[in-house]
This record gives sequence, C-alpha cells and structure tokens, in this order.
Amino acid sequence: MFIENEERGVRILAIYIMVMLLISRFYVIWAEYANKLIFLWGICLWFTCKQNRNLSISSEIKGYIKAYLAFSLLVIPSILLSDNPQSGMEEFCHMWIWPYIPFITIILFINRRDYLVNMLSGFFMLSGVECLCAWLQSMKYSRGWGFTSNSVLAIADIMCMLLPMALVMLMDKRFENKLRKASVFATIGILSGLLGSKSRGAWLTELIVVPIAVFRYLKNNRKYLVFFCLVLVLFWGYMFTNPVYVQRIYSITNTTTDHSNADRIWTWKSAKLMIKDYPVTGVGL
Repeated sequence: MFIENEERGVRILAIYIMVMLLISRFYVIWAEYANKLIFLWGICLWFTCKQNRNLSISSEIKGYIKAYLAFSLLVIPSILLSDNPQSGMEEFCHMWIWPYIPFITIILFINRRDYLVNMLSGFFMLSGVECLCAWLQSMKYSRGWGFTSNSVLAIADIMCMLLPMALVMLMDKRFENKLRKASVFATIGILSGLLGSKSRGAWLTELIVVPIAVFRYLKNNRKYLVFFCLVLVLFWGYMFTNPVYVQRIYSITNTTTDHSNADRIWTWKSAKLMIKDYPVTGVGL
C-alpha cells in the first residue's frame, strides 16, 4: 500500500488526472476506469503521506470541505426520506462523490505550483481545441458538439464554467505567463465554441457571469475595458448579422411554439408543486 518515492507518486497522480481528463472528453466509460485508478493511487499516497507525516490541508481548503459537508448533510435526509432511498443514494454517489475523486486527490497531495500550473494550462489547451472543433462542426452540421457526441449541451456546460476563469487568469498578472497564454487560446476557442454550439443558455449565462467576474479588472485597466468592449461588439455584431443566430436569439423568449423553452417552464412549475407538497424533506434525487 505504500509508495517508496512520495514525490514520484505525486507526479504520477498528476499525469493520471490529466490522462483521465483527456479520455473523458472522448470515452466516458474509459474515464471511469481511469477514475478508479486515481482513487486507488490516492489511497496509496494517503498511507505514504500519513507514514511520513507530510499530509496537511490548508485553512482555505478546510473551508471548502466544511461547505461540502454542510451541503451533504442537507441533501441526504431528503434522500433517506424519499420513496426510493437506495436509488437516491446511488445517484448521490454518482453525482456528488465519485466525480470529485480527482479534485480531492489534487487538494490533498498536489501542492507544487508548477504541477498545478501545467495541469491547468493543459486543460485550457484541451478545452480550447475542443471548442474550436465544435465551431468547425457547425460549418457542416446545425450545431457543434466538440469531442463528446452524446450531447451538444455537454460542451456548453464546460464553456460556461471555463470562460470566466480563463478571462480572470488572462487579466490577472499574478498568474504565470504559461497559464496566461493558455488562457488566451482557451478564450479564443470558447468564443468560437459559443458560436458553434448555438447554446442559448450558454449565451445568457456568459452574458451575466463574465462581466461580474472581470469587473474589477476592467475598472482598473482601461486597455482591458476597451478590448473587452471591442470583442463584445464584434461577437454580438456577428450574431445579429447572421439569420441563423438572430432566429436563435429571438427564440429565447418564445414559450409557446418552442418546445425547449416550454418544457423548461413546465419543469419549473412541477418543481414549485414538489416544493409545496414536500417543503421540508423534499423528494430525493
């Protein structure tokens, strides 16, 4: 169970995680096997670090752990008191425990900044390539999906989370040049991917979240402000001069003939009734 060279073990863990990220964008089943390897390797590293007394968690990380535990304590009673607690617990593990294994191993074992910078830069580059791929796919098909063919919304989820982060790291000079350069590539790729995926939810999300995320940088740097406004004008200008995007934009407020919007409203109404019927315990996952 013990790893003789702790530093080498951490380096192998970092490589495992990056391989899993790469595989997960192509083959989800293979990524699950990679996730199990990360879990087993993490257990070995845990015993090694405990033996060497090198395991420590920062106060900031402890704060995130406490927030996660509070979340779990609030969700689990709803599962246990539902009609099918076994299925609910399986779904909870599938959604909120198993996917977090790589994250947990990172915060526990990977403390070297150069490792973290390289991993995040690699993730930015991979995501940028995928988003550019989605844009190229939209030239032939109605919408681009990137590397994952099962849903065009999968890449939209990634873009919604990644663009604010990439812009912050691009504008904040405290980050390493390697990471900032990767952020530039990721930003270009994501903007292309937003056009290629044609996800209205992603457009609205970025329109709200991005200005909030970069406000302090735009306020303190006039060059950033000018460049940001220029990109925004070009992006939305291109969309409003293209009939395909104009139709998608106007359909956002269509709640009658657009089934995608109407289904969402019915889902919200159903959720309201569920809250009314089970205000304390909920209905489980």
